[in-house]
Amino acid sequence: MQRKPKHNGLLDNATAELNDSDAVLSRRALFGSGALTVLGILAKPTAFASAPILDTFDEVSAQAQKEMQAGNYQRSEILWRQANDLRPQTEYVVRWISHCLSRQRKFDQAIRIAEINHQTHRNDPNLAPWSLMGLCDVLADSGDYANAKLGLKYAANHNYLESEAKPFYDALLARLAPTTYELTFRIDPARLNGQNKSLANEDGSFYCPLPLQAAGIEKISYTLTGAKSYRELDIPNNSGKALRIYPDPINTQIQVTAIYNVAPNSFARKVRDFTRADIPADVQSYLKPTPDVQSDAPSVIKLAAELRRSDKIKTIEAVFEWSAQTIPLEPYQKSGSLSSGGGGALTVLKESSGHCEGRASLEIATLRALGIPARFIRGAAGIGGEQGDLSWHSWVEMYIPDAGWIPGDHLHPMFYAPEPACIGLYRYTSPGDAPCDTADDLIRKLWHFQDLICEIVPSVSVSNGQSVFNAGQFGVHYRRLKQDLSWLR
Repeated sequence: MQRKPKHNGLLDNATAELNDSDAVLSRRALFGSGALTVLGILAKPTAFASAPILDTFDEVSAQAQKEMQAGNYQRSEILWRQANDLRPQTEYVVRWISHCLSRQRKFDQAIRIAEINHQTHRNDPNLAPWSLMGLCDVLADSGDYANAKLGLKYAANHNYLESEAKPFYDALLARLAPTTYELTFRIDPARLNGQNKSLANEDGSFYCPLPLQAAGIEKISYTLTGAKSYRELDIPNNSGKALRIYPDPINTQIQVTAIYNVAPNSFARKVRDFTRADIPADVQSYLKPTPDVQSDAPSVIKLAAELRRSDKIKTIEAVFEWSAQTIPLEPYQKSGSLSSGGGGALTVLKESSGHCEGRASLEIATLRALGIPARFIRGAAGIGGEQGDLSWHSWVEMYIPDAGWIPGDHLHPMFYAPEPACIGLYRYTSPGDAPCDTADDLIRKLWHFQDLICEIVPSVSVSNGQSVFNAGQFGVHYRRLKQDLSWLR
């Protein structure tokens, strides 16, 4: 027999205000005082007709986790609320409800519930670190970095770092703290022979991209060893900088080391609806179709119409949500060729699968069809922790008035920069392996720069919440040099 869903009073009536309005404290006082900040009435969840009615807490929780990992945050929220009915005020259940609301950009509701959760468990030494980190997480999602940092400072000064929530704290610290990284390419000039011969210029030189100066990326410098000579050049159309490197026949390895600073920035509460009239003239070209990004194709126009929402910001979210839920991320080798049979966006839409660049092709085509300027960023992904090897990745960069060019990727929360696990190397408007007679020669050579890296690290399994794929890591190494933690003192 199916049970009718109910909702626990704590969350349905999360509007219980303090009796004395003068006692409403700021969020800065919340971390230590236990007082609740009143943010207004929370809407009740709207249940899906197809939402499963499960009988046990474990069943509901497992299904909620599965939906959340797949990016189905609204459905996951409903299930977590069912779990809260079965086991009221369980800390991690309420934390995940808040998390799912935040990922739906319902920031005030998410923060309010996270505050209630921390108020409920703040005196429990085992649960208080988790509830506080949950609150800091949704504050960061909302763009309130100041109070998120204040929460981390409170945790650092109250022995919370000795708890099992320490990895949660570390992840938030990596997300919020200004950080200096070192990125190293080890290049084998001998790889310019054979099948990679086309990557060499007529004078024997080749191109190496440098980290992009973009939203959240500052003060880039580099050093180069092992080459006969080199010169820096600008990639056209504000697409970044690259080195033209001339190999030294004596040396068997060239090393390029770039140092860059990451200054996290959120646009979550800055983005607004806009029209084509708000888009600068020099950005209008990124609304046009390009090879393998067929924004004028009937099937793409039809998809765009289905994803159109009441304003541009909701529309952007709908595009990435649809992509995450509909297009499994597959290994590059298994994806349809981008340069044949219509390729790119149309191939991914037809096959309902694609590698990162293929999926970005469809996302960009759909955004352009909806009047939202968009282009590709190619770079390295997998940054997290002190150091490690990276894999190559492509993602979307979109233009929003008052925010500028900011990244978009279904794997991360929307509207903040830079992508926390990625470093961009150059921008482009069509897939890097589009037909050679249409692809930009410089971009094509930069795209295939990865073929010149010295060592290839064995592939590893990576889960994106929907599927597991092999992300070959190509010997690009990163190292975290410094984190600015002065604000924790």
